Amino acid sequence: GKIFSVCVPARTSEGTYPYKEISKYCDRVFVMVYDEHWSGSRPGPVATPAWCKKICDYAVKTIPPEKLVMGVPFYGRTWQSKSDAGAWYFSGANRVMNENNVKEVTYENDIPKFTYSATVDVTGYFNDAYSVLNICRMYEEAKVQNIGFWRIGQEDPDFWPWLKIKQK
Repeated sequence: GKIFSVCVPARTSEGTYPYKEISKYCDRVFVMVYDEHWSGSRPGPVATPAWCKKICDYAVKTIPPEKLVMGVPFYGRTWQSKSDAGAWYFSGANRVMNENNVKEVTYENDIPKFTYSATVDVTGYFNDAYSVLNICRMYEEAKVQNIGFWRIGQEDPDFWPWLKIKQK
């Protein structure tokens, strides 16, 4: 009476997470089709339809249809044009202070401390009802029987009226 599910990252070929082998040992394989771009990558969408299609094409060839669950992201990410976080050696800290016109160094717990303000440009990508629906339609065209979401509560509420549950 229980279902054993395994979540695997998005892949387009065999490797660390061999979908075919994993699917032999579980009832469901949930392919987490997100993080095409992530916090450490260059800016871009969490999951473009073209990238999702590549993952889907591989998944439907390697995971039995009744076990396959394709993931859909309900989130996005932002990137800054620059980051001032870092580890600094003494001359580097002095260079940063000079570049940013730091006029005062204070001491906190006997350690020198400085502050300055910086302006950054922020680029963000996110999923709305339209983008999620396009991914879902692509999965439907690929004959994917099951989809799952990361994470309910983060979605554009306009998506739900478009979702039609097919009864088995």
